[in-house]
Amino acid sequence: MPQTLDPPAIRSLPGVIRVWAPAQVALILEMGGHFSATHGGPPVVATAPGHAAWAGPGWLAATVAAHLEAHPGGAHLAAHPGCAMPRLVVDCGPDPGLALAALRLGAKGVALDAGPARPRLAALAATLGAEVVELVPPWLDLPDDAAAARRALARFIGMDRGPPSR
Repeated sequence: MPQTLDPPAIRSLPGVIRVWAPAQVALILEMGGHFSATHGGPPVVATAPGHAAWAGPGWLAATVAAHLEAHPGGAHLAAHPGCAMPRLVVDCGPDPGLALAALRLGAKGVALDAGPARPRLAALAATLGAEVVELVPPWLDLPDDAAAARRALARFIGMDRGPPSR
């Protein structure tokens, strides 16, 4: 009789920054240290809804890797004490096949709409050291314009309010 895996609980992730362009990813990597300081951890960065279906489930990880290769040593990240790499989530919408492809490519986080495949994929993800999550508001969809994106991200992570009080 085949062994069945108990699916782990689906964790909700609020405060997600949703991206679809390499410049948006670069901006988050540049400002990520500020996010860590104000929110107590790295930002959660997810592909925009539907983006992984046409850009591919490996797009986000490949974009981060290309940016880090272009900035050896991660000097922009190292400049911020306690800064960690963003947590990357591939938003697969209702497509369990896309979620499976993302997991096969090494994604550590996939978002999948509720459906009959989600518990099975969550169990599989857990065996791979990954998880299936649910993205919940508030989230930030970065605008196209670089200056507007920088301002929106600063507001979202609280940089416009100064350092957090202790």
